[in-house]
Amino acid sequence: MAHSLESSDEIARRKIRLAKDNGEKSLVLSGLGIASLNTIIRDLFDFEKIESIDLSDNRLRTLPHEMSALLNLKSLNLSGNLITSLPYSLTKITNLRSVDLSNQRFSEDVLDVLSEFSSLEVLNFSNCGISIPSSNFGKISSLHNLNLSKNKISMVPSWVGRLVELRTLNLSNNNLTGVPLPGSIVNCLNLNWLDVANNNLTSVQSAIFEIYGLRHLDVSGNSIRTLESNFSKLLLLKTLCAQSNKIGHIEDGFRKCLSLEYLDLSSNKLHSLGRWIDDLKNT
Repeated sequence: MAHSLESSDEIARRKIRLAKDNGEKSLVLSGLGIASLNTIIRDLFDFEKIESIDLSDNRLRTLPHEMSALLNLKSLNLSGNLITSLPYSLTKITNLRSVDLSNQRFSEDVLDVLSEFSSLEVLNFSNCGISIPSSNFGKISSLHNLNLSKNKISMVPSWVGRLVELRTLNLSNNNLTGVPLPGSIVNCLNLNWLDVANNNLTSVQSAIFEIYGLRHLDVSGNSIRTLESNFSKLLLLKTLCAQSNKIGHIEDGFRKCLSLEYLDLSSNKLHSLGRWIDDLKNT
């Protein structure tokens, strides 16, 4: 007995109808093999109150210009597609706060459009094959959270200092070596969460000790040999993940990191922690 199979468009339309009937503000259309939204865009027009769309893991290369009619849209997940361009008309969606373009090849054309958004707060370009981060990232001054993990970045350009609203920066699983962060990062006065895990760092860069609002720092999975006294400058630091390095020495000044609540030094080369550990009463 033959069974009819729904096409990806039919499944999408059914999901749209169900979400609208239930009064939902989010829509999940991930993993349907959708190559184009042109045939279902009209179904979205009646979904005026939609605030979040998940289109991840499809085969999309771009979005239709008509998407700009979804003026209440706040979150757009395009992860795992084949996006090479975005229509400039999307900039009409002034409520858009979060865009996920991870797990696909990076496109400068896409970033050209995103740099025109004045309210974008969260941007995910993880695992996009980026080696030199474009200066267009620095134009999105409203960013709070920037994820550039799992790329091929060896150095972060000075434009990062223009992201004065930045709170979270994820640079884990790249090729960071030597002095990868520019001095301008000290201009990111709101930065409180920095992840540089699983890179090729042999020491903690001095610029990091000038990010005085830092509360969470992950330097795990590198080749760092010493925990310096300079850590005491980070008066608000509560979490330090430094496991899986080559740390064999901890300078005396480290004992002044009295705000620490969590410290992971596992899988290093320490033979003794010394008496300084008694001073870290919250750790």
